[in-house]
Amino acid sequence: MTTDLSTALLVLTVSLLAAAAAWALLVTALAAWRPTARWAARITPRALRAVVFAGVSGAVALNPVRATAGDLDGLPLPDRPVTSTVGDEGVHVVVAGQSLWVIAAANLDVDASTMTIASETSRWYERNRPIIGPDPDLIHPGQTLLTPPLVTLPSEQTR
Repeated sequence: MTTDLSTALLVLTVSLLAAAAAWALLVTALAAWRPTARWAARITPRALRAVVFAGVSGAVALNPVRATAGDLDGLPLPDRPVTSTVGDEGVHVVVAGQSLWVIAAANLDVDASTMTIASETSRWYERNRPIIGPDPDLIHPGQTLLTPPLVTLPSEQTR
């Protein structure tokens, strides 16, 4: 069997990671049980414990937990305007910090589901594709977007 260098390096890397994970699992299991905790500390070099601690601490400090969009619904962002510029004329002028998702959600009920907001976001993009361009995630402050036409849901037609 012939393998190229990149495949060999990949296999070596995966093997080393698997061995490190198995060792970490063993040490964690030993440290969790009081009679074997000292033994776990002995098989873990002090320098390695310091490196792991520094790596985990650094990762947490440099990459804080980020909230998802659903966690921030209803909370004003301190450095961004939260007012809407949707007018009766069927246009929306984008302000700093807005995305199509935020714009679409602002035009729906407060309790709209994620699926409904996603569908409305797609409608906003399809209506404004010539203005926005090929990337729906890239809109700029000052762009004037056209409001998509209203959609009557089947449940609303029977009322």
